[in-house]
Amino acid sequence: TKGGYRSIRLGFMRFLPRYLTCLLVIMGSPLFSLEGSDALFKISISKDTAKRWQDLGKIDYQKIDNSGRVLTSNQNYLQAKIEVSDNLNDSTKFYGWISYSLFDRIDIYRQDGSVIQKVYSSGQLMPFSSRKFSFPDFIFQVEPGGIYYLDIKSNKPISLPIDLLSLDRVLERISLSDLFYGAFIGIVLVMMLYNFVLFFVTKDKSY
Repeated sequence: TKGGYRSIRLGFMRFLPRYLTCLLVIMGSPLFSLEGSDALFKISISKDTAKRWQDLGKIDYQKIDNSGRVLTSNQNYLQAKIEVSDNLNDSTKFYGWISYSLFDRIDIYRQDGSVIQKVYSSGQLMPFSSRKFSFPDFIFQVEPGGIYYLDIKSNKPISLPIDLLSLDRVLERISLSDLFYGAFIGIVLVMMLYNFVLFFVTKDKSY
């Protein structure tokens, strides 16, 4: 009957946004897969904590696997050491990408011989405009053979998923992320407009 067909069609349109949301989440998840390789860099975390950043190179570090999923739920700080391979292409810019944006403060230092100097500062407590890339994750440049120290503070559990990417791959990942969220917002707006038109035509408050 026409009434039954209309009920099925309206019911489908009510649940369509949920279906689209699940589909977009599934399609978008591969964009954030880890790409770190032990051939590109080694990462270690500290057993102790240096009270001064000048002492970051003097404390002991324990190597972890490069999946980098370090959780420290019982403390609000983490200090790590990253050793970048010197076999990278010198003509290509490389960046460290930390796929976690809930740090209150992250300071990154580079060791040049016996000198340690700050090369990057960011975090939720700092202006977003201070970042080189307008993106929630933390992205910082690294050099082949470089040794870097991360000093992280947060009032939330700390996770450290880190990748080493070329500049082209960084820009590609940012573009894909922007495309995904742009498509998602566009579909949501279209569905809102569609439901508004149905409400205007049918006067059905369920829309």
